[in-house]
Amino acid sequence: MLSYQHQYHAGNFADVHKHLALIACITYLQQKPKSFTVIDTHAGDGEYALHSTATEKTNEAKAGCLAVQQILRTTPNTPALLEHYNQLVSNYADNSLDNWQTYPGSPGIANYLARDDAWVGFETHPQAYSSLKNLCNTSHNMSCHKRDAFEGLPALLPVTNGRALVITDPSYEVKQDYADIPSWLSAAHHKMPQMTIILWYPILPENRHQRMLSSLQQLDCKAYLVSEWHNTQSYQGMKGSGIFIINPPWSIQQSFVSTMDWLSQQHGFTDFNHTWNHKQS
Repeated sequence: MLSYQHQYHAGNFADVHKHLALIACITYLQQKPKSFTVIDTHAGDGEYALHSTATEKTNEAKAGCLAVQQILRTTPNTPALLEHYNQLVSNYADNSLDNWQTYPGSPGIANYLARDDAWVGFETHPQAYSSLKNLCNTSHNMSCHKRDAFEGLPALLPVTNGRALVITDPSYEVKQDYADIPSWLSAAHHKMPQMTIILWYPILPENRHQRMLSSLQQLDCKAYLVSEWHNTQSYQGMKGSGIFIINPPWSIQQSFVSTMDWLSQQHGFTDFNHTWNHKQS
């Protein structure tokens, strides 16, 4: 399926949720000097204009990253992870602290935070791949493949530097994805059991994610985290944003989870809530 284009949804509340988790995981991995590899399975364009025809058609950023920006302007004592997110987006591309023009996708975030860490992305949509390739050409640490990640990810593992973080957010346009993802990630985990995997999923009225989540919770991994941010008023048909992390950093509760709890209580986000479950096997 090649119809999905993330530019219509860039900067929405699900992006905020996903990117806070990504920043928390990358920051943790960077506590050690040894380099690592970020693998982005559904990379998209890499960065997005917040005032393009596509983004203004849906205006989803208004209730996402732009709402967070407003909270940060007016609320003291914000969590360190949220401040890090704010600084990253504010300093990205042609942005200023008070006027965000460009929003980084997960490739842009990983590239911005990179030291000598490698980044590898997969993307099959022709237009998105073209934009992604342009971004990759700006960094010697980035490479991208016009390749199906369900086939390509296992071929990359294990990575040569021995440390990896996978970020995966399929469009779920194909309903079979919900059934295939647990076995796909299980195979990837088996090839490199120590790596961290961040899986994003939509929470839709049909609740198709629940069976997938039940299967993922049976994986033989050291630990996992389930994080769900709900919007009770429904948002473009999506009730909420879900994240399942395999082998989350030990500090995830103090950084990401506490930040989501704080953000969920702020004015403008009163329709959201956050629940989590962390299990040691």
